[in-house]
Amino acid sequence: MAEKYQKCYARQKKRSEVQATQKNMTPNTKVYHFLQGRTVDSDVRTELFKGEVLKNQILKKSLGGKTVKKYRMQSALRFQIRNAVSHKVNKVKQKIREKVYKFFHDDENTTLSPGKKDVITRNKIRKQKRYLNTTMKELHERFAQQNPDIRISVTYCRVSDIAPVKAVYFCKLSECTHQNLPAIWASLEPILEDVLHDDRVRVLYFMSDSPQNQYRNKKNFHLLGEYLKVRFPSVRSVIWNFTEADHRKGALDGVGGYLKRTADNIISSGHDVNNINILHDILKEHYPNIKLWIIGVDSVLKVDSFLSTAAELKTVKRTMNVHQVTAALGHPKTKMNYRTLSCEECELSKNCEHNGIFSSGTSHLPKSK
Repeated sequence: MAEKYQKCYARQKKRSEVQATQKNMTPNTKVYHFLQGRTVDSDVRTELFKGEVLKNQILKKSLGGKTVKKYRMQSALRFQIRNAVSHKVNKVKQKIREKVYKFFHDDENTTLSPGKKDVITRNKIRKQKRYLNTTMKELHERFAQQNPDIRISVTYCRVSDIAPVKAVYFCKLSECTHQNLPAIWASLEPILEDVLHDDRVRVLYFMSDSPQNQYRNKKNFHLLGEYLKVRFPSVRSVIWNFTEADHRKGALDGVGGYLKRTADNIISSGHDVNNINILHDILKEHYPNIKLWIIGVDSVLKVDSFLSTAAELKTVKRTMNVHQVTAALGHPKTKMNYRTLSCEECELSKNCEHNGIFSSGTSHLPKSK
């Protein structure tokens, strides 16, 4: 308890010493100490200096008059004068705040949190949570490089050291309400076209949850091995990882939840959204950095037709234990491997030396062992 009051006394003493020192400073010295470590325009420095000079002059003469003392207006006038002087300083601070706000909302520096309910409410205003893509130290250095005229301090926090990643967000609006496998691959196709416009891309990585009726089944394995080979011949290898069951929401759900909440707010504010094209235009206007597509029914029927022409597909034993599927598309018959655990070290066309491989075959007619 004694130590607590000693620290309190030391802080109060230091505060009193600073106030006493500032009281005896000249206007030029006050402006110098106030702007120390900050880079501002010469016009701002001049206006601050004028304000300090006028403040000293007014406080000494106007506030020292008999009339002001008679009606006890010294405190009120002193407060009003100080507000007028600090008004220009607040403008500078506001500009800095706006730049910092814009910096932290850049997708290169932070990432949207997943889920429609991952929000923070302040003063009845909802904001989507965002997470840092790298350490606060690196973000501070990046901000300093982008804004050399601004000098601000950095607050360190405990975050994992991860490499910064340039995030690209995709989202589809579909006229088809089905959530089956053809609808999923019809939604993936425009994304793959955007990613694979560069023929140098040879390997594709997929990450999804693991419902058996959507992703972890023999039809999806067949599309992974054969449909990709037909539509995108430049791809040589494919790796699809499945998350564990009951993993809850992840980063993959973030964009969808964000756009759903935006659509809810647009409708709640009185806007009419009569069709999918209007919704697409409104969301595109609000979020130009998110790549949006409209998926038609014809695209879904095309994938469904490809599946219907396939030979009889045999179920891979222990499908629910599969957590990674790899496909080597460079062979005449696509070599498929089904692994219980994910491995990024072993070659795709060979058996895994670490976790073993419990099933393999061709994608056209998966065989079970």
